[in-house]
Amino acid sequence: MFTAEVANVLKVQESRKRWTEEQIFEFLSILEKLPLTVEDTSLFDSRTLFTLAKKENLSAYDASYLALALEYNIPLATQDKALKKAATKRKVFFKA
Repeated sequence: MFTAEVANVLKVQESRKRWTEEQIFEFLSILEKLPLTVEDTSLFDSRTLFTLAKKENLSAYDASYLALALEYNIPLATQDKALKKAATKRKVFFKA
């Protein structure tokens, strides 16, 4: 969840007008160059989750669920209104 944590912090910073998208991508470029070892099975990097979260107006956590549904082309079941809207728009929402 490291990448989701990073993406969510960055999305919050942008939504509060503290950082611009340009500053966020500059920060991510620096972060990616650091000699960090992250034991993370996440399929998606912070840049991908940030971009999807921003585009769909989701938290990075919710964007990670949407990204998984999109990656594997599987239905997503949720009661979260914003996530349901994004999943429906992208045709991965589970309809019972």
